[in-house]
Amino acid sequence: MDDVGKAAAIVATGADDSAFTHRLCDLLYDFASNQLTLTDADVAREPDEGKRAVLTGLLMLYDELRHENERRAQAENQLRAEETRLRTLVDAAKIGILDCDIGALKAELSRHELRSNGSRLEHRPQLVRELTELLVVRSSNSEAHRMFGVDRNDDLQRRLAELAAGEAGFLLAGLWQGVSDGAERVEVQGVLCVRDGVPIRVLVGLSLVVDSSIAILTFHDISAHHARLLAEQEAAQRAAELARVN
Repeated sequence: MDDVGKAAAIVATGADDSAFTHRLCDLLYDFASNQLTLTDADVAREPDEGKRAVLTGLLMLYDELRHENERRAQAENQLRAEETRLRTLVDAAKIGILDCDIGALKAELSRHELRSNGSRLEHRPQLVRELTELLVVRSSNSEAHRMFGVDRNDDLQRRLAELAAGEAGFLLAGLWQGVSDGAERVEVQGVLCVRDGVPIRVLVGLSLVVDSSIAILTFHDISAHHARLLAEQEAAQRAAELARVN
């Protein structure tokens, strides 16, 4: 029985005269509107012990409901504050982050597995694009918008589909193949032309969450790190050559 139903049951126990019944009905309406004006002093002024017990029960139930509403509101405020903090952290990250629904993509992957006879996705570029078009970007952070040069999630989805049709298709093929193979975490590294056509070295990741139809995609620009590794390798190679000469 809900709180209003409990209040109605309390009212029914005291409905033995017309005037008191009308008063209780008014109180019940106020109770349902969360605006009960009944006070302890009002209860104390009621001379009839039975009616006083009814009013006391109604007031106790209302206080319980009010405290529960306050606890619920406090919990909701805390949740909103945590969501705001998390969103701030995600937006501050220097990694493009996409929260995606891949339910339709996984369903199409399952159909592909039944008729592919083991064919890998890197050899099926048209299928990779079709799969990517089934991706639904639910939310994304500021870095993802900056990296891909878009302002909306819909534009981000279209940009990914365009990239899947080009040389970057192998990156997305690697992600979808990982999903097809049952992996919960996939990482692929390569070159992507995302911002103003400028190629960058990226580490692209996919992580499935508890609900396996939801995936987090990450795009990490590792161009500087990759350039540093190449420079270190070249320096080591020159040092080795000099050592052989000497």
